[in-house]
Amino acid sequence: MALKKLLKSILNVNCIKIKNVEFDRISSSVFIQVDVTKGQKSRCPVCGKKCSGYDSTTEHRTWRSLDF
Repeated sequence: MALKKLLKSILNVNCIKIKNVEFDRISSSVFIQVDVTKGQKSRCPVCGKKCSGYDSTTEHRTWRSLDF
């Protein structure tokens, strides 16, 4: 299985494109640069219907997933 496909499966994320993956040996961290798949709309966390996004930025954001 390709690395990007494996990471998407482990993180359980859909509708994203993994652009880059880096490993930092000092902090034992994996940094994954992602982008939203073109033409995809977000889903409402309450009702699950597709809707337009409300926040976007050009700044890098960090999210911590569970250890694996």
